[in-house]
Amino acid sequence: MLAALAFGGLGAVGSSYNFAAPMYLRLIRAFETGDWPPLARSSSRRAADRILCDFGYMAAAKAVMGMLGVRRSPRLPNAALAPGRHGELEDGLARMDSSTGSARSSS
Repeated sequence: MLAALAFGGLGAVGSSYNFAAPMYLRLIRAFETGDWPPLARSSSRRAADRILCDFGYMAAAKAVMGMLGVRRSPRLPNAALAPGRHGELEDGLARMDSSTGSARSSS
């Protein structure tokens, strides 16, 4: 997203923007105000990607949307997150929230 902003982009399209909008809005505000050091140090996006990829990105992304109350269904060829893994995903996201700044907060 930073590269798009640098070239005049006003937004982006992607699956993680659905559930991590607060993180991306902070990134846009920091870019607009020229607050570069936090952008360079930001690891929230990388942490979120690592967690989701550990569970299979699309299955985990749909599970996160479900955690946020959005009704969803698996679409082939993407499988749903295994039922027993929802708690693990929630734990991983909670650890990310406490260590890097929440990707799920409303600030």
